Amino acid sequence: MKVKLLKTMIVGLFALVFVNANAQSEMYVYGSDTSKPLSIDLDKLQTISFTEQSVLFNFQNTETTTLLYKDISLLTFKKLDTGVETPEVNTNVKVYVSGDNAVVESSTEIACVYLYNLHGGLLQQSKEASLSASLPISTLASGMYIIKVICADGRISSHKIIKH
Repeated sequence: MKVKLLKTMIVGLFALVFVNANAQSEMYVYGSDTSKPLSIDLDKLQTISFTEQSVLFNFQNTETTTLLYKDISLLTFKKLDTGVETPEVNTNVKVYVSGDNAVVESSTEIACVYLYNLHGGLLQQSKEASLSASLPISTLASGMYIIKVICADGRISSHKIIKH
């Protein structure tokens, strides 16, 4: 079985994805309209390039697709033959900025909340066992940050916030 290594950046966080070259694998990119994802055939993908504001998908047939980070709300993968289970994405989590805090609310108990910069560096973490959590962001520089929420039931979600 041939295996190819694909290095991707998921809204500022790096991940290494091993894809079975013999199975058709797809990545789905969701925007604000989550009912109509963009499907990207990973077997036909040649390179992924990143700029400050967008990600460029270059395909073997010289076709290029460009997506702005602000238009990406969720990335999912189908048919990854890695032997590792992909955690279920949690869509019942709300994240917003209120004053000097990033607020996380969930309909299920929150186990951990992580705040990352766009380079993937962990800035803060909170391990509160409750339906809501608050992270102070007053000392952070203006910009975009990623909040990763892990609920007690194992579901994971990642959210972008902008600190003004």
